[in-house]
Amino acid sequence: MIEKIDFIRDFGIYKNYSWNTQQDIPPFKQKNILYGWNYSGKTTLSRVFSSLREKSIFPDYVDGDFKITLKEGSSYNKGNIGVFPHPVIVYNSDYIKENLSWEKDDEINTILFKVGEDAKRAKKIKELKNKIEQVEGTDSIKGRKEPFLDDIASFNDFEIHQFTEESRRIKNDIFSSIVDFTKRDFKRQLPLVIQNLSSFILKDIVVKKLSKTVKIEEPKPEINKVEIEFKLPELINETNDILSKTPKKNDVIAVLERNIEAVKWVKKGLELNNIGEDCLFCGNLITEERIILLNKYYENYGSKLREKAKEVLDKIVVEKDKIENLDFPKSIQDLNDGFQIEYKKSKSHFDKFSNQYLSKLKLLEKRLNQKITNKLYRKILEVSLYDTNKIEKQLNTLNKIIDLNNNFSMDFENLIKGERIKYINHLVAKYLKENNYLQKKSRRDKAIVKIESLDKKIAAFQTEIDRLEAKNDSGEEGGIQFEYFIKSFLGKDDIKIKYHSETKNYSLSRNGKLASNLSEGEKMAISFSHFLVTLKSFKDKDELKDYILFIDDPMSSLDGNHIFQINALLKDFLYEEITNPQNAKQMMRVQTCLQLFISTHNFEFFNLLKELPTIRGFNYKNYSTKKESRYFIQRNGDNSKIIKLPKVYDSFKSEYHYLFKVIYEFNEDPNNTTSDILMLMPNVLRRFLEIYTLAKYPSADEVDVRSDILFGKVASKRICKPFHYFSHFNNIDRIGRQSEFLADVTKASNELIKQVKKDTKHFKALQTVIS
Repeated sequence: MIEKIDFIRDFGIYKNYSWNTQQDIPPFKQKNILYGWNYSGKTTLSRVFSSLREKSIFPDYVDGDFKITLKEGSSYNKGNIGVFPHPVIVYNSDYIKENLSWEKDDEINTILFKVGEDAKRAKKIKELKNKIEQVEGTDSIKGRKEPFLDDIASFNDFEIHQFTEESRRIKNDIFSSIVDFTKRDFKRQLPLVIQNLSSFILKDIVVKKLSKTVKIEEPKPEINKVEIEFKLPELINETNDILSKTPKKNDVIAVLERNIEAVKWVKKGLELNNIGEDCLFCGNLITEERIILLNKYYENYGSKLREKAKEVLDKIVVEKDKIENLDFPKSIQDLNDGFQIEYKKSKSHFDKFSNQYLSKLKLLEKRLNQKITNKLYRKILEVSLYDTNKIEKQLNTLNKIIDLNNNFSMDFENLIKGERIKYINHLVAKYLKENNYLQKKSRRDKAIVKIESLDKKIAAFQTEIDRLEAKNDSGEEGGIQFEYFIKSFLGKDDIKIKYHSETKNYSLSRNGKLASNLSEGEKMAISFSHFLVTLKSFKDKDELKDYILFIDDPMSSLDGNHIFQINALLKDFLYEEITNPQNAKQMMRVQTCLQLFISTHNFEFFNLLKELPTIRGFNYKNYSTKKESRYFIQRNGDNSKIIKLPKVYDSFKSEYHYLFKVIYEFNEDPNNTTSDILMLMPNVLRRFLEIYTLAKYPSADEVDVRSDILFGKVASKRICKPFHYFSHFNNIDRIGRQSEFLADVTKASNELIKQVKKDTKHFKALQTVIS
């Protein structure tokens, strides 16, 4: 058995409840009665027990926790609730929602209801169908499948239409229809390029070349490479050697020194004329002395230096001619497309270097001519050295382009195929990347997996629906039991319950006519009857003795006329009479369930519960054999707690006396505007006024009318105003927001006491009872 609830935290209205801080609170016994006004936290407490039943925290309070300690000492909280050892059954508003459903049958103009397993199955089938609709979608509901189907449809459209368009563009715009390229060819490249799109995307400079190469249909003839040995460094060295020499002026002939052309002419004359002959040029006799003089002139160092300079000048002319007449292709059109631009660019660089080369040669010519013309016997500024690496490197680049061009021409068929595939892979990879193909594919793949998962869920839902719909359990016996309990509740013999096997529904008849409307009281009677039928099934199987029961406010929606019926049913059902094992001649009552918890807001019903199973309760006064504990659920603002039942609630048998005591003490409290029970006073006022006015002015009129007659309209309005505004469930939250009405509660209490005081004898009698 449960001995105590150590704590309840963040569980609805129970923010931070602690058992050990409650003064003199008794441990739970076999029978436990909990009294509390409406909205004090009774139903929330029942959900603690629902958590024990389900072995998991109630869904509305997943962040909450509690600790339950059993009599033998073991404890259970959120962490180990799954191993709670006792079966639990709870009757509360959640039980009604879970176990009953109401349907309107227009054809027979009646209310049909399902109960028990049929109700649960019907509710479950509806839930499963709703789940299928939530997945599949309807005309008005966007299903969970829809975004995934959209991803798949978008991807399929992309592959079907966009691939076709891009393939057509590649064939017509890129390859000018030289190659045949279709969507099938496009998709054939996919498995390769999607492995690493970026690795197949080429640089712009490569694409520029390829875009021309791939369109070649016939190759160009091969071209000769350009071969040359650059002599400029040698020529510079020879020239500088001459420029740096300064010969002595020995055997110098002045006229020749002044005219370089004369030097050439006279030297030629030496070759043509002999001693003793007339000169072929001037006709004078050529003497031996003249010949010796001229020979000495031409044999001196200056003359030899002049001759060497002439030789170098001749070499320079040859070098210039070689550079100016290199055997380059006459036009870039001699090369294949794809090599022309690169060749043209490289040739431009070479021409720049060759012009520098020629300029250097011309400088050598100029300096040598200066030397031999008028500066033979003086040093001339030498020419700086020239590095041929750049021009040689550029010529090598040109030759490599020519080699590549020639190789392309020689192996055209194989190379053009490879280049076209490379370019196609580039185009496909670039298109896929620009259009986020991999992201689309990833979403499509995930969508397929998700839809497969959702389809499996739908199949599971449908399988369960088929299984539930195939159930054909008989409900006749349940109908008989229902009819018995409902009659007992409502105290009417004209009630009939009929089970409809074809629909697995129950219908209720009054005086032989199908009920077209069920009152809230009748629905409550039906729901609690179902609970008792459920308990009976456990009792028949001898299992009820193992159960912990929590019954939450069974008087909800039932008027005072049903108090005695429900109390009698509980007494007969939950307590049975047996022979006292200590005295065979004496009978005693024992509880049929392991442990009972029952809560109520109705004071009269609370007093009747005290008398279960006998007028003395369950040995309530005898501490040594005590089997019953009583508690009060107290709400202070937005926090509730379970405390020991105050003596005042055990002191009164009449709800009327009790209500007067609450109103009287509230009115006498100087700080009543901040009282813990301020929010509950409208209900107290209403209930007291109903009893008082009905006793003073018995009529079928509403309490407001009776109050107007007894107190006058002005006083009546002042008394009734608060409970009209606050006493209904859907208006409770107004108290926190409408502070201007709070003063009306204290005014109404004061006015009511003032009016009752006018009935002097009655008022004094009430004071005597509560004193």
